[in-house]
Amino acid sequence: MTLRTGLTTFSYLLAGTGIFCLILSETFTQSTGIALIASLGIFYALELKKIIPVRPSSNQLISNWNVLILPVLYYTLDMPLFDITIWFVVLLIFTRFLLKTEVNDYLFGYMLAIVCLFIGALHVQDITYGIVFILFYLTLSLCLIFYNMTVEKVGSHSPPEIFKWVGDHEKLPVSLFGASSGLIAISLVFTIFIFISFPRVGLSFLSLNSASNSISGFSDNVVLGDVGKIKQNEAVVMRVEYSKGGKKVRPQSPILWRGVVLDHYSNNRWRATSSEELELWHAESQDIALFHIVPEKEILHQDVYREAFDTDIVFTHGIPRNINGTFRHLRMDPGFVLKTGNPGGARHFVMQSEVGYPGQSYNFKSPNLDFNQYHSRYLQLPETSTQFVQLAEQLTNKRDNVPDKAEAILNHLRNGFSYTLEKEAPEAGMSPIDFFLFQRKKGHCEYFASAMTLLLRQAGVAARMVNGFAEGEWNALGEYLIVKEKHAHSWVEAFVPGTGWMVYDPTPPDLSLAQQSGSSVAFLWMDLLQLYWQRYVVRYSFRDQMEIFNFLNSERRGWTNEIKSFNLKDVFRGGINFSSLPWTGLLITLLSGVGIFWYFFNKKSQTSFSTQIYINLLIRLERSGIRKKPCWTHRELLKNLQALPPEKRAHAEIITHFYEKNRWGGSVPSESEIKTVLHSIENI
Repeated sequence: MTLRTGLTTFSYLLAGTGIFCLILSETFTQSTGIALIASLGIFYALELKKIIPVRPSSNQLISNWNVLILPVLYYTLDMPLFDITIWFVVLLIFTRFLLKTEVNDYLFGYMLAIVCLFIGALHVQDITYGIVFILFYLTLSLCLIFYNMTVEKVGSHSPPEIFKWVGDHEKLPVSLFGASSGLIAISLVFTIFIFISFPRVGLSFLSLNSASNSISGFSDNVVLGDVGKIKQNEAVVMRVEYSKGGKKVRPQSPILWRGVVLDHYSNNRWRATSSEELELWHAESQDIALFHIVPEKEILHQDVYREAFDTDIVFTHGIPRNINGTFRHLRMDPGFVLKTGNPGGARHFVMQSEVGYPGQSYNFKSPNLDFNQYHSRYLQLPETSTQFVQLAEQLTNKRDNVPDKAEAILNHLRNGFSYTLEKEAPEAGMSPIDFFLFQRKKGHCEYFASAMTLLLRQAGVAARMVNGFAEGEWNALGEYLIVKEKHAHSWVEAFVPGTGWMVYDPTPPDLSLAQQSGSSVAFLWMDLLQLYWQRYVVRYSFRDQMEIFNFLNSERRGWTNEIKSFNLKDVFRGGINFSSLPWTGLLITLLSGVGIFWYFFNKKSQTSFSTQIYINLLIRLERSGIRKKPCWTHRELLKNLQALPPEKRAHAEIITHFYEKNRWGGSVPSESEIKTVLHSIENI
């Protein structure tokens, strides 16, 4: 690879990576992104053939002041400012590849690619962005190296008709890539150090305003069947680390992640009708106390890393005693549903939850609300058929208490009913619930939960439907629970006087889900990396910094003693175990990197100016039709300049002698010599 090819290739690769960030963030559709990258490929082929870049007829075409056109476009075109800005940035990228006035324009193109990278960071927070960032980082580093090598030869203000010919015959040695790799590795280490040590803010705007995937079934208005759509998706909703006493544990079944509570059913649609919410403000780094459980049975610490979804619901397993996380305030409605008030964006929640009461949702006395105020809401019924009323009476008329009535309905739904995700439209004039209960007798969790809730209400029992997630998939590699969209579930909560809201799940097991052997090892490893990315990069906080600093401080004394006890004589006796010295490998790497850095920057020739001048001479001679053959020496070139006028040939001799003296003689040019040779190069 030559210098010119390297600069061109990596510059286009950097721009392509920036546009890929826009595709990844869904700022552009895939078709639009592919079209833009294909256009970059065409530009790349044109630049390799030296058709572009060209000097613009007017510098105003690529002036930095063109950014002032943005307000004009914003008020002229009926488009969001963000969209206009993105398209303007992309236009500038292509303009800078087509038109350039000097070598420095490459730097402006690099900055535009960095803008695309930052836009991607606003919308994408998974490990895919981390991989793209590393690729971008490596590409940008090589771009800057090749750019500086080009500037060293022709200067930073050289026009395209000169710089696009530079480096065509200068092959890049393998040692250059080795040295540059060392420099990149060192800079990456320092970048990581800065990331770890730079002060964190309590709430990142990235976590609060990033784009999110749409997920149905978790809002205050849910069409019957929405949860069934979710269950056909393999996307990860959240990852949960459980711990007790500082040690990771695996929770016992059943696991229900409570989400939205729905109380009103009509026209095949469930709704949450209460508009009253208790608002709890969140002070930075302080837990919000929620429910007091007496007696406590099993309190588990939960670290919940939720992916970006278009819902503000906080899913809870068990009864949350306290909560903390990436939110400014918390709201709770009469159904004890927790909401952040800001949908979308990946989030981190830390909860202490009581999981020792799996059959009980919440004790009504905590918090102390007036149940009579909300009692009628949980007895609402749509227009029901005679057959439905008769079934409810048949199942519950001989039962005196709520648990007995609920058990009777459960037994009915367990006998003769089966599970399926396939939908089937009811007959004309028949409600979906009647069609499920009396004809089809199969469906998914929403139909079972809806039927049981309405049957309980028909029997005079206050009941409500809950949408959330059930169970999950255990990742033994990282010892955490993976909850996917396919684990979406609906169940019933019935109010038992003197006890509170009790949980009833009438849905039979999903045999297709039970027969699955689980995810592949490759998926589990990738998901573990995704968790680490969320945990230690996206959600890296001030608390994490303090833990690292406390660890380093506690270990510092031991490391100091180890280093003090180091004796060079013991090395030759084989008495030193280097593995016992913490960070020995890192120290060796840093010292090696510093050595490479020092060697690389001190290797620069003192006569680089003379080389630059001589290359400029060759470029000017080529423009006059005289090309130096690879086999010619600089003296032989002088003998083949008969086509030049005598005065230009004299200037060429001055430059050649200057190059010979300073490049090969090792002398440092004086100020007068530099002025003379600059005068000569201007007159060639």
